[in-house]
Amino acid sequence: LAAYAGFTMVTSLIMATTFQLAHCVEEASFASADEVRDEKPAWAVHEVETTVDFCPRNPVLTWVVGGLNYQIEHHLFPRVPHTHYAEIAKIVQRNAEQHGVRYVTQRSLRAALRSHFRHLRTMGRMGVPVALEMG
Repeated sequence: LAAYAGFTMVTSLIMATTFQLAHCVEEASFASADEVRDEKPAWAVHEVETTVDFCPRNPVLTWVVGGLNYQIEHHLFPRVPHTHYAEIAKIVQRNAEQHGVRYVTQRSLRAALRSHFRHLRTMGRMGVPVALEMG
């Protein structure tokens, strides 16, 4: 029971950190439900601009998180095995550049963590009350 609880806690921490580093960083765009409804961005563009890949050249991390460090590719191609994400990322990035879509990759875990903490500090200093938007 203790081993199961320990494994569950470690796995939960890894997954929560993974999703924070892919979505809650200063480079990710944040659009309110009203902005999405009014502007109606193309689905794929919205996915690319609101998500950030991190540590693309770290095979150990990629294995540990099951390819979720390639979060952009995971959003665009959720049914493709994660073992193909590294090659798909090159294609997505090339196409994003050709069409003027912002594609962001944090090269290291340190850079991703720094960006996340800067984002949290910025959000905390804004003093905006919490508002939940249920889509």
